Amino acid sequence: MAEHSEESLQQRFAACEQTMDALENGTMSTKDIQEPLRSAIVELQEMTMTVNALSLFSANESVEELPNGSLHCMLIPCYLGICHQNTITPEPEKKMEELRMAKVYYRDFLKRLREHSVLELGEFAWEKDQDEEEAAGEKVHEVKSQAVLMAESEAKRKEKIDRFRNQKEQHDRYLELVRQRRINPEDDSALRDLLLAQLRYYAYRALGELESIDAELPMLEMMAARAAAGITEPPKAERGPSRKPFIITRDKAQKAVYGLGYPSIPVMSVDEWYDQKMASGAWGEGGPGGSGTSKEPESRLSDSENEDDGRDDERRAAKQRWDEYKDTHRRGWGNMHNKG
Repeated sequence: MAEHSEESLQQRFAACEQTMDALENGTMSTKDIQEPLRSAIVELQEMTMTVNALSLFSANESVEELPNGSLHCMLIPCYLGICHQNTITPEPEKKMEELRMAKVYYRDFLKRLREHSVLELGEFAWEKDQDEEEAAGEKVHEVKSQAVLMAESEAKRKEKIDRFRNQKEQHDRYLELVRQRRINPEDDSALRDLLLAQLRYYAYRALGELESIDAELPMLEMMAARAAAGITEPPKAERGPSRKPFIITRDKAQKAVYGLGYPSIPVMSVDEWYDQKMASGAWGEGGPGGSGTSKEPESRLSDSENEDDGRDDERRAAKQRWDEYKDTHRRGWGNMHNKG
């Protein structure tokens, strides 16, 4: 009878695992998965009562003494915590209840793993907080210095990094064992290693989820207090009329920046251009072509003409001297020495 109950328990657990896989892989939307999550919560709660009735776990047993069929059931409280944490409710008070239930299940899961030596977890953070609260009731609370706060912050950061690394290692190991299990489904030792890797992966994940819940609860408490006080969100600004979409082509944008290759819009009239030239003295006092043109260009012109005439005379004189030289010195008349 007990063996039959355990087989039925494993079948029901496999159905709940399908919901966990859908949540993990994102194959269903947040809205569509709410109903499967609620059904899984009911199923997992009934399985918890069955596990307690069968007495599958005892506090004095280690993980080596537990059969493979019982290792599956150690994930029940963890799955319950995941289901409650991912349940969506519109009211902040109900969401806070779901998160508090998730905390209870996550802590129960981690305590069970520690009791059966599945993973060396040591003292949990919430247990340290309880010890500090009890100690604070006996003596005056000490104010921590900045150095102590920085050291605690650095220790938490290192602890989080180590947890993420261990979680990834266990998840990779779990996927590898799943692949090996498909190749050799009859290997019981590989199945046991797979289940232990799965438990350790969810242990590190549960620790991270507890931190996320502790960070989310204060925000929900503030939202609930605002709702109780009648504080509502300011109305959103009304959107104006929708504008017709338009497309800026490359040629149009280029012409707007560089123009059409010439000034398409005049910047001044002809009279304004004339007044500007007159004011700058470019045409002198008489205007363009007038008698009042500056004499300086004429003097420069006469000087250049005189220079050209002088160069012409020099070239003419040199040519005349060369002609006279050719008259007195015939071609080949030069040095006749040693020539027969």
